[in-house]
Parts: sequence; structure tokens; C-alpha cells
Amino acid sequence: MGPALLAVSRIWVQLVNAIVLFAVTIALDPERFGAFMIAASAHAALAVIVGQGVYEYVIKERGNPAAGATGFVFNAVTATSAALLAIALSFLLTDILHNATIGAVLRLLAPIFFLTAIAIFMESVLVREGRLTRVASSMIAADTAGLIAALLGLWMGAGVFALVLQRATRETILAAAYALSRKWSFQWGFDGAEASRLFRFSRAIVSTRIVGAGANTAIDITIGALLSVADAGIFRLANRIIVIGWDILYQPLRTSLWAHLPPEKDNPPAFARILLSHAETFGLGVFALIAGVALIAHDALPLALGPEWSGTAPIIAILAVARLMVTFGAPMEAVFGVQNRTGALVAVTTLTAALNLAAIALAAQFGLYWTAVASGVAIVAAQTPFIVMMARGAGAPAREMVAMTARLGMNAAAMAAVVLPILIWAPGLGLPAWAAIGAATVAGACVFIAAAALFTPRGFSIYASAVAAALRRLGIARG
Repeated sequence: MGPALLAVSRIWVQLVNAIVLFAVTIALDPERFGAFMIAASAHAALAVIVGQGVYEYVIKERGNPAAGATGFVFNAVTATSAALLAIALSFLLTDILHNATIGAVLRLLAPIFFLTAIAIFMESVLVREGRLTRVASSMIAADTAGLIAALLGLWMGAGVFALVLQRATRETILAAAYALSRKWSFQWGFDGAEASRLFRFSRAIVSTRIVGAGANTAIDITIGALLSVADAGIFRLANRIIVIGWDILYQPLRTSLWAHLPPEKDNPPAFARILLSHAETFGLGVFALIAGVALIAHDALPLALGPEWSGTAPIIAILAVARLMVTFGAPMEAVFGVQNRTGALVAVTTLTAALNLAAIALAAQFGLYWTAVASGVAIVAAQTPFIVMMARGAGAPAREMVAMTARLGMNAAAMAAVVLPILIWAPGLGLPAWAAIGAATVAGACVFIAAAALFTPRGFSIYASAVAAALRRLGIARG
């Protein structure tokens, strides 16, 4: 039950983030929403240095008490560093963005890094001991409490400061739940040799995650400074809408690849077969979700969030096309990790972040639309060579992935051929907007499923088998 509940908790985190995102979008105008997202991304980027690498090292070093004691000291040091950086950044952003709210929120978030450090350390110990059910249930409870705090804060008029309520509530509940999960005996200790091993182990992990998270913050700040905080909010909303659908499917993909690839590391045909099967299954879901969202965004967003968000739809469409073109970059972390090619993973993350940020900085003078186009082109240009490298190194022909992308694109094209006419002709037929969106969604889903059975039968059969198994467990299907 533990692993299954842990998977559910990971999905629940994404759903909570989605609910908070849309609640904030509804409650705040683009200017204040942009301030909320810049503060959130800055806090998330700094949080990456707290406990990252230590978490994995403590889990790995079973039966090594020095790993735990040294890891706890590392967490204390990184939490202090993150808090000091948050305070310094708060004053810098106030000057750059001419927005005092972002700085005030970051200063209030600074102490929360210490709760995060404690919670991450305790979680690593609990996972090492196999207490996955307790970890998962604690995460679900903490995320739910954070969601409630954020929604109450928005309802009571806290505005951007609802972010502080959410993060503080979540980390407090999580640390308390872990503290009650077992009897803890803290002993202050530090081993220099252990610290050196920990640092070498965590270096690649931390570097990759810092680049990724830091790039998002840098992009938000760049758009906010060169365009406006409101434009930064619109760009981040468009990106988050796409990333939510991606992450819901990516978490199970990563878990499954790490479970199935290592045993076949020295068996190239089996390794390639597993990679291609997972890639098609992931791609099928991603194309359905992201292409579907992009198709209805123009009609759905103004209706759901208000006319001030109508400019988000074209940004979603541009970023969706770019994301779909690099769909098969998703397995890179697992493939390069299993093959001990972490340098390639750091390289693709760094190159993507650098090209993306440079393209955005250069294109910002032409407006938000061309900024999104430049961002999409940069992402595709940076990741495509590494996708080819991954495919060749895994024994999977790159042409097979190109053909697979084309087949997935045919599924999306078939869906678009149904969805767009319904949305275009609905007003003339007198259909209410919500009815038109609902009809387009249902019709598009049915056509996509039919196209998937025709063009991508391998991925379709995997989803069909999973649905049939779920129905059998519920007693709805027989045999």
C-alpha cells in the first residue's frame, strides 16, 4: 500500500498546486498574480538548495549513522543560506520590479526554510526505514492543510500574502506529522569525510535542480523587469497550465522507468523496448492533455477567469507546441541516470535554461507574444540534440521517435479537426459558451481515443488495459 499511496500523494501535490493556481488567478488581477508567482518561484528556487542531495544520500546510506548526523548539519547550513539569500533578494527585487509586495512576501517566507530542512531530513529517515504509508499520508494531510490555508487567505483578502499562509501551514503540519511518526533521538555530529562523500554525491543532483528552478525565477524576473509584472503573471500562468498536465503524467513515468530500466542496463534490445514503450504511453497522455488544453484555452480562460486573461490563450498555444515537440525528452533523467551519464543531464538542463533566458531577454522588446515564440524555439533547439543522443545511447533509433511524434501529432490533429469547428460554429447555433466547451471537449476526447487506437496502438493498448484492470477491481467489469 505504501508505494501506491506515495504515488497518489505525488499526484495530489500537483492537483493542490493546480487548485491554488486557479484560485489565485480568479482572486487576483494579472498584476498581483504576477507578484504572487514571482515570489512563489523565487521561494521555490531557493528551497531547492535545502536538503537536496542530502535526502537521497541519507536514504542510500542505510546503517550509516554518520550520514544522518552529517546530513542534518548540511540541512541546517543550507536552510540558513536560503533564508539569508531570500532576505537579500527581497530588497533587490523591490528595486528591480518596483513592487514592494514581492519583497515583503519573501522576507516572511525566509524562516520557513528551517521547517523545510527539518521535514526533508525526517522524511529521508522515514523512507529509509520503509515507512512509506506514513510519509504519504503526512504529505497528503500537509498539502491539504496548506490548500485550505491558501483558500481561506484569499477569501479573507490576504491577496499575495496567501502564499505565506500556504507554505507556512504545509511545512509546519509536515514537520509535526513526521515528528510524531517515530521516536527521534537527535545527536549533534559532523564527520568531515562523510561530508566530503555527501558533497560529491549531491553535486550533480543539486546543480541540475538549481539550474531548472533558478531559470524559472530568472525568466519571471526578466519578463517582469523588461515588460511588466502583469506580463510575467500571464506568461507564468500559461506555462503552469501546461506543466501541470505534464507533471501529472511525468511522475508515474519517472517512477516506472527507474523501476524497469536498471535491470536491463546491459541488455540493449530490452532497454530500448522499455524506453520506447514508456515514451509512447507518456506521449499519448501528454498530447491528449496539452493539445486539448491549448485548443479550448481561447474560449475557456476568459469565461473561467475573466476577460483580462484572454491574452493568455495564444501564449499557451505557443508553449504547448514547443513542449509537445520535446515530449521524448522526458525520459532523459532516468536514461542518463541509469547509464551514469549525469554530465549529459546537467548539460541539457543548463543549456536549455541559458538559451531560454537569453531568447526571452532578446525578444522581450517585441512584446509578450514574440517572447513566448522565442522561448519555444530555444527549448526545442536546446533539447533536440540531447533527445537524439539519449535515443542512440539507449539503442532506440531516433527515427522511431520522430515517427512516434508524427503519429501522436496525427491524434492531436484529428482532435483539433473536431474541437475547433464546434467552438467556431457554436455561437451561430445559439449554444451557450460552457455548453460549447463541454461538447468540444467530449467530442475531442472521443476522436482522440479513436485516433490513438488507429495511429498509436501500443500506447492505446496500455491505457486500455489499465482502465480495464481498474474497472475489474471496482467490480464493474467481469472476466
